[in-house]
Amino acid sequence: MPPQTNATLVGMITDLLSPTRSSQDVLLLFLTVLCSLSLIAHAAAAPQTERPKFILYITDDITADDPGCYGHPAIQTPHLDQMARKGLLFTRAILTASSCSPSRCSLITGRYPHNTGAPELHTELPEGQPLFPERLREAG
Repeated sequence: MPPQTNATLVGMITDLLSPTRSSQDVLLLFLTVLCSLSLIAHAAAAPQTERPKFILYITDDITADDPGCYGHPAIQTPHLDQMARKGLLFTRAILTASSCSPSRCSLITGRYPHNTGAPELHTELPEGQPLFPERLREAG
C-alpha cells in the first residue's frame, strides 16, 4: 500500500474512533475492516492460475420452463437440475433475434445478428468472425 494511502487510512480510522463517534460507528468500522481482511485473505489463498469453468448450453425447440430446474412438473432433467443447484441459474434472458440461427450466431460472436453476416434464418456464419470459444482456447 502506498504511504499516502496508508496515511489516509490511518486518518480515517482515527477520525472514526474519535470520542464523538457513536458505538454504532465503531462497530461499523470493525465489521468493515473484518470483511475487508476476510476478502483479502480469500483472494491471497486462491490459486492465481485458476480459471473460471462454465458450460454454455444452446438448446433448440424447448420452452423456458421445460427443464426441471425451471419448474416443469413432469419433465425430469436431473443433471441440469444438479448443475443449477450447485452453480448459477439465470432467470431472465433477452434475445437479439427471435429465430434460432441468428441468435446462435450472436451468442457465439458477441455481436448483434445484423453485424455477424448471418442475420437471417439458415444463413451460415461467414469465415473470419470472432468466435468466443476460439478466444477461450487462445487464452488457455
